[in-house]
Amino acid sequence: SEGEFELAVRLYGPAIFGKSKVVGEEISVQEFPADLADEILSTELNNAPFVLYLGRRSATKNVPVLLKAFESFKRMYPRSDLKLVLVGPGHPPEGKLPEGVLDLGWVDELTKAALLKRCIALFQPSQNESFSRSMMEAWSQAKPVVVNGHCLATALAVEESGGGWLALSESDWLKILVRVAFTPPQILQRIGERGRQYVAVNCHWEQVMDRYEKALETTTAAVNIPSVRGRRLKAIHQLSPDLAYGDAISNQMLAIRDRLRHLGYHSEIFVINLQEPMRSEGRVFTLECLDEDQEGIIYHHSIGSEITAHALSYRGSKCFVYHNITPPDFFAPYRPGMAWLLEIGRKNLPRLAKHFPISAGDSTFNVNDLVEAGFTAPEVLPIIVNPDRWKIKEDEELLKQLQDGKTNILFVGRISPNKCQDQVVEAFAHYRKLDGDSRLILAGAGKDFDPYFQRVKRRIFELGLTKDVILTGHITDSQLMSYYRSAHLFWSFSEHEGFCVPLIEAMWFDVPVLAFKSSAVSETVAEAGVLFDDKKELTEVAALAKLLISDQSIRERVLVAQRQRRKEFAPEAIWPKLDRIIERMEESHLGCGI
Repeated sequence: SEGEFELAVRLYGPAIFGKSKVVGEEISVQEFPADLADEILSTELNNAPFVLYLGRRSATKNVPVLLKAFESFKRMYPRSDLKLVLVGPGHPPEGKLPEGVLDLGWVDELTKAALLKRCIALFQPSQNESFSRSMMEAWSQAKPVVVNGHCLATALAVEESGGGWLALSESDWLKILVRVAFTPPQILQRIGERGRQYVAVNCHWEQVMDRYEKALETTTAAVNIPSVRGRRLKAIHQLSPDLAYGDAISNQMLAIRDRLRHLGYHSEIFVINLQEPMRSEGRVFTLECLDEDQEGIIYHHSIGSEITAHALSYRGSKCFVYHNITPPDFFAPYRPGMAWLLEIGRKNLPRLAKHFPISAGDSTFNVNDLVEAGFTAPEVLPIIVNPDRWKIKEDEELLKQLQDGKTNILFVGRISPNKCQDQVVEAFAHYRKLDGDSRLILAGAGKDFDPYFQRVKRRIFELGLTKDVILTGHITDSQLMSYYRSAHLFWSFSEHEGFCVPLIEAMWFDVPVLAFKSSAVSETVAEAGVLFDDKKELTEVAALAKLLISDQSIRERVLVAQRQRRKEFAPEAIWPKLDRIIERMEESHLGCGI
């Protein structure tokens, strides 16, 4: 079930996505005419509406909770003729049964089918189900179901199908009993029909077997090589100033390189600065690296460097990929020299546009910069956020420290004025008034010589939060994974992002996102997560954070949306966009006469 899949993700992390398939399970219920059901059931059940519990009669299945709720219902509505029928193996419930409860114990398949045919709804209070055949059997008869909202296997199916309701407490069970008792049969039928459609898709034998065959398939899919007549490029290399461990642009270059090799191209990453942990992944650029006759290049631009001139002068097929340049105003108060470099980088964009007939940005926000600078028909090539990156073991000791019962609020990103970590600290001070047992984790490198980093540290001290805010500095992927896995909320106040990979990474770890609506952030988050557009009322923003952390129903709705959004940045969603750029590079190379 989808619920088991989500449980596996929570236990083992996002790497489970690449090696897991939800196959479902086959369900069939004996079909027969309604009048035959009347003959099988007792007169008592034929003459009154009843809701059905189908399963082991046990406290572990939460049957006592259902009995208490029904007893309360009977006290509130003593004239109601609604009955509760218990069916299944196990010991009878202890004590005297509430009025209107029939305990049939174990019944044969024919009687079970008749009960499903005649009940008005199925109530399944168990919190520990891996699939719930009884729920699917009820849906196959177009009966609405009520399930425990804390049970992933049943709750996710009900949410996806709309074939019933979720109950989180005894009062919820009572409210839904009232709703079912007084809802017209045609409306109950309509809700149950949604469940029947869900069963038709997920529990039909041939479709289940098809999913098994796909899951067990050993043949590799055909390579999707761009279909360009006279394909001439033998290699497509990438150029960038740096290749750094844990850097989003670097991870994108690695993913693109692997895709290019998969498509049959020779592909390397050439950089000026090659960090030690990445020595095996890239090569230091030299003038002898490139052959214009049979090779193309993809140049990644986020700040100018000496490699930019070589990309400009390259006469072969080439593509410009823009990862945005932070506006200099953010750095001017802290590092004027950096602000000057950023200003020059932005002013150079129109000059670069003349030399790159093919271009892309990793968001529409970035593409708009390219259009304004004069680039022709730039495309959107989003950053790949691959859950396979997390096929590593988390830092167990760190994870244990973080799972001490405190609320963990996380932001991931280098300490930088455009990312506004000082404002996150300010907001956290307000949040602490709502939840004193909480900590803020600012995961990202900061330099002691950087005036903005010193500002963040000073603000933490001034607000008396030195014991409650963690400045991680540079961390490994294993440590980052521990921070994500233990986080209760991802909280961003960043005012300028060209994409913001951590937003999607948080989604892969089922961490709800609360972010300031700015730059490319709103585009990246889209309809998933929660955005705020006013930083003046930090008390209100803190209250919103508390709601996302503590209100289970709101939190779950956000996570459901995020689970859909994150798929749009998985490799299989991005490859067609990259393949289109490669096709354009092939066409450009054929047209330039080299």
